[in-house]
Amino acid sequence: MESAENILPELQKKKIPFSVDTWKAEVVKKAMEFAPAMINDVTGLRGDPKMGEVLRQYENVQICIMYSKDETARTTFQNSSESNIVQKISSFFEERLRFCEEQGILKNRIILDPGMGAFLSADPDKSFEVLRRLSEFKKFECPLLVSTSRKSFLRNVSDPKNPKNRVVASVVSSLLAIQNGASIVRVHDVKEMGEAVKMWKAVSG
Repeated sequence: MESAENILPELQKKKIPFSVDTWKAEVVKKAMEFAPAMINDVTGLRGDPKMGEVLRQYENVQICIMYSKDETARTTFQNSSESNIVQKISSFFEERLRFCEEQGILKNRIILDPGMGAFLSADPDKSFEVLRRLSEFKKFECPLLVSTSRKSFLRNVSDPKNPKNRVVASVVSSLLAIQNGASIVRVHDVKEMGEAVKMWKAVSG
């Protein structure tokens, strides 16, 4: 497998937008040499106390803040005891947006990700509820990024053991996310997802 040192310069040279997934400020500093389009932090800027300070310095990069029931990058498969998971996520987003404002990070740089699967709970119904009520997060006036592709919560409607066999469930759930307000979907099966979006656009006009 090629290292980031080999891949990132090629992406930069070919002007291909890319995201760097990290919760570490030092990794962000290194990645900025190659002009990423987005930094995706699965801890919601909680994992490294220096992250806000570092991100403030790079005004041209988008920041994806993801909700997770766990504060560290290593999520667990524990159940969530929250009776209203959407309210829990909304409160998290409110707090994180205040944090960004305090750090001097402009709101127009922020993308919100409600998290799915194990990031929410071992209970699949929590993820289905978030997907169903996704439009409620539009009140924050930030683009929404949703990643349902091959996630654990799809085991109840698809292959319970092999994530690679969850193509249909992944595509349908991603399309539902778009219909409910997602601006960005993160997928594994790019060709299939692309055809689904083209079909949806053709029908919806």
